[in-house]
Amino acid sequence: MSRRLSDLAEGNWATIVGVTTEDPTNAERLADLGFRVGQQVKIIARGGVGGPLAVRVQGSTFALRLTEAAEILVA
Repeated sequence: MSRRLSDLAEGNWATIVGVTTEDPTNAERLADLGFRVGQQVKIIARGGVGGPLAVRVQGSTFALRLTEAAEILVA
């Protein structure tokens, strides 16, 4: 069962199973950062309500907007 990366609890790891964005530029940007199917991701920290997420993928940490994280499906 998949869920959105934005719903993953802080400190938990998951595997990316899909990216749902329909914007090709955003999909390419996420892929360039390492957010690809099969990659392991972890929520490192959450900003305040509606704030960004610090997410680790492939040994690097990135800040993602909640809307971006909601486009990444994990299991």
